[in-house]
Amino acid sequence: MSERRTEGMKVVIKRIVAAVVFMCILVVAVNNLGYFLRPDDMNTESFDYLYKEDDDTVNVACIGSSAIYRFWIPQEAYEKSGFTSALVASAAQDIKAVPYLMDEILRTQDVDLFVVEVRQPVAERARKISNKYVQKDATGSFAYVATSMKQSADRVQMIDQMLVEDEDNTKLEWWIPLLKYHDNSHTFTADQIVARLNGVDEDDMYVRQASTIKVNEQKGFVADTQYEFTDEDKRELDVVAAKAEELGKKVLFVATPYSPGKVRGALHLQMNDYIEQQGYDYLDLNQYVDQIGLDFSTDYYDDIHTNIAGAQKVTAYLANYLSENYDLKSRLDESQTAHWESMCKKWDKQAEELMKAWEQEKAKGENSEEG
Repeated sequence: MSERRTEGMKVVIKRIVAAVVFMCILVVAVNNLGYFLRPDDMNTESFDYLYKEDDDTVNVACIGSSAIYRFWIPQEAYEKSGFTSALVASAAQDIKAVPYLMDEILRTQDVDLFVVEVRQPVAERARKISNKYVQKDATGSFAYVATSMKQSADRVQMIDQMLVEDEDNTKLEWWIPLLKYHDNSHTFTADQIVARLNGVDEDDMYVRQASTIKVNEQKGFVADTQYEFTDEDKRELDVVAAKAEELGKKVLFVATPYSPGKVRGALHLQMNDYIEQQGYDYLDLNQYVDQIGLDFSTDYYDDIHTNIAGAQKVTAYLANYLSENYDLKSRLDESQTAHWESMCKKWDKQAEELMKAWEQEKAKGENSEEG
C-alpha cells in the first residue's frame, strides 16, 4: 500500500513540475512575443543598443531625453577618449524612470558612471507652469521607456509606480505587452519582421543626429522667483543620487547647452543652486559654451537641440571632461574592440555625409544673407 502511495505521489509531483515548467515556458514566450511586437519607432529602441553590447563592456551609461541623445555621440567619444558609452534615452524621458533604468542597465553592464541629463525636469515644470502639461503626452513619453525594456522586475515596478491609469492605459496591458501590441502582428511587413529578428544594426547604433540648421539666439539665464523649481522636482534629483549611492555607482548630472525661455531659464538657475547645495557631481555645459565652441547660429537644428556640428563639439568637450574626472578603463577584448572600431568606421562615413549636408545648408544661409 505504501509503495502505491509513493508511486502516486511521484506521479503527482511530476505533473506539478511539468505544469510549472509549462507555465514558465508560456510566460517567457508571451513576454518575448510581446517585446517582439513592440512598435517600430526609434524611441522604442533606446534599450536595443544596450542589449546589443556584450556584457560588462560599457563604461558610461547616458540616461535622459533628447537633451542627451541629440548632443552625445558614443562612437566619437570612443574615438577621441577611448571609453565606451551607451545611450539609454528617449524623447521627453521622465527623470522618475532613471532609478529603474539604472537597475536594468546593471543587469548586463557594470558601468563605471551614470550620466543623467537634467534639462527634462526643468522642461516638465515649465510646461506645468505654462499650463501646457498634458497627461496623455506624459503617458506617451513613459511608453517609450517601458516599451523598449525587456520584461523584468525593474520594468514591472516602474510601470506600477509611474503609470497613471486611464481609459486608454491599464497596468495589466503594460505588464503583458502582448495584450497591448498583438495587433502589430497583422501590420508588420516582412522587412520589419526580419529587421526585428536581426536586432538593431551597427549602422543605426546611437545615431540620432540631424544636418539641418536653425538660426538661434543665445539667450541668458535670468533669475525670477515667481517661478519655482519645487520640492517635488528636487526630490527627483535626490532619488537618483540616492539610488546611485545604493548601487555603489557614481552619477554625474549634466545639463546640455540650450537657449531657454524666461520660465525655463529661471527654473534652471534654481536647479543649479539646489544641486550645488547638495554637493552632487554636476556639469552645466551652458556655462562652457565658449570653451565648447558652440555657435547658436549654425550648430542647432531647432530651438533646443544641436545638429551634427553642435553634437560633435559637445561630445568632444564632455568626453574630455569624463576622461579627466573619472576612472574609465578599457574593458574590451579583441573582438569587442573590433565591434567598436567597426561602429566607428560606419559612423565616420555617416558623419561625413551629415557634415557635407550641414556645410551646404550653412552656405545657403550665408548666400541668402548676402543677397
